[in-house]
Amino acid sequence: MEIKAFKECPRFDKCNVNKCPLHTDYEKLQSSEYDKEQKCTMERRVRERIGLKYGLPNQGLTQREISSQKLWDNLPESEKKARIEKLKETSPISRLSKKGDMIAPKKKDNSETHIQNEENGPRNNLAGTNEETNSTKKEKTENGI
Repeated sequence: MEIKAFKECPRFDKCNVNKCPLHTDYEKLQSSEYDKEQKCTMERRVRERIGLKYGLPNQGLTQREISSQKLWDNLPESEKKARIEKLKETSPISRLSKKGDMIAPKKKDNSETHIQNEENGPRNNLAGTNEETNSTKKEKTENGI
């Protein structure tokens, strides 16, 4: 029994993409303008991992991703470095970090909250309250009240 690569996709059960990059005949498949979903929404890394596992010719990548990868691979190293530097300059994350702004502030220490909870003791047992209410209802029903 042959296991299909696309069945290993986490979105397989809900997916409606006809041109699945995890299909062995991806290049031959066609999308229709009437398809509910035109392109795969699964993360590239997940598709790539599955594609490499099953030895797919496109490695689980879409046509656009394959073209982009080929273009990048054919660039001279100096051009690659220049583009990476340009991205670093224009990236909002690097701009904020150069200013000294915190990108993701550290979470506050909740030790005070934990100490306060320990001092207050355990919470009221709501399940016990519900049991009492249910037993009271049962008694009332049995007594005809």
